[in-house]
Amino acid sequence: MITEMETKQFNGAVESPRDNRQIHYEDLVFGALPPDMPRKYNVEEKYGKVARTDQGSSLACVSMGGSRYKEVKDLKETKKFVQVSPRFIYSQYHLANGGMYVRDVMRCLQDNGVAEESIFSTLRASQPITENWMRYKGDLTEDVKKNAEIHKIKSYADIYTKNPELIARAIWENDGVILGIRGINASMGHLIFWAGYDLDAKTFDILDSYPEFSKQIVYNNGKFYFCGGEIALFDIFTAVDLPNSVIESCKDMYLLRRSPYDFKEVYALNEEVRRHISNKQTLIEGAKDLDKYWIWQEGDNIPMATDDEWARHQEVAEIILIPPDASFGQKFGANIKIFFSWIKRLFGIK
Repeated sequence: MITEMETKQFNGAVESPRDNRQIHYEDLVFGALPPDMPRKYNVEEKYGKVARTDQGSSLACVSMGGSRYKEVKDLKETKKFVQVSPRFIYSQYHLANGGMYVRDVMRCLQDNGVAEESIFSTLRASQPITENWMRYKGDLTEDVKKNAEIHKIKSYADIYTKNPELIARAIWENDGVILGIRGINASMGHLIFWAGYDLDAKTFDILDSYPEFSKQIVYNNGKFYFCGGEIALFDIFTAVDLPNSVIESCKDMYLLRRSPYDFKEVYALNEEVRRHISNKQTLIEGAKDLDKYWIWQEGDNIPMATDDEWARHQEVAEIILIPPDASFGQKFGANIKIFFSWIKRLFGIK
């Protein structure tokens, strides 16, 4: 048993009430791990370091972990570190007796965003962070709320199976996960941002809101261990979204085709294509079978065919994606683009 789990510092994460509308990550991804998913990965090694903030005597671990997650998402998008304010989240979503529902940090990031630390400060010079300070929102002005809207996520999903490989996949595909941990017999717990994994060593890299900030979770035979003792996981969430600026860039619409000669629009998407397009930050709609398609997009040559007959094709068909509600002008522009791309390939024009 973990003695630390019984102390006050591990009682800030409250398991969220059941919500039948919740999106499950298990419904968004299928099958084995993607073949290009690395065995070892860490978001800070990939994008850069995020803030380390000691939550002090407060019960604000949920807002701390959510803030670190959003900093990673912003680093990925802008290539610049911007520290955001855990107090912005906690002051609006804390429970009467302290702590937060884990889902509420994702709700806040989706609905309200989170203000920057320089606009709505959590840290105070030479003063520890307290519960009363984290609840204070007397300086929550309209300008602060407007700043927070810059830092939103699009949506989020939970991982209800608590599968270690699925958690690792979410860290790789979605830049991290947040989740609650607690002692086996405890009713409340502590939230930590999970930032990396090592599938061979069976460990997860976590970023805590208590020093030492960088720690590890170990898993073995279906059980998870922290600080030398077994823990239970609850409320595992990952952001399934596109960065803010990318949504605007998706004004470039695309069509999907089975071949250069096929002018019928097809809205189709399978797991591999969803992951590839998501990684390229392209907005997509629709969901149908796409197992026998090749993908060619702006110079990429990606063999996606799973059928031998298609795999023998040397010419890669143009596949461009466009939402079903696109205008006639958008569709016409995509048609022109795909036609000239085919002409260039046909005559070997670079």
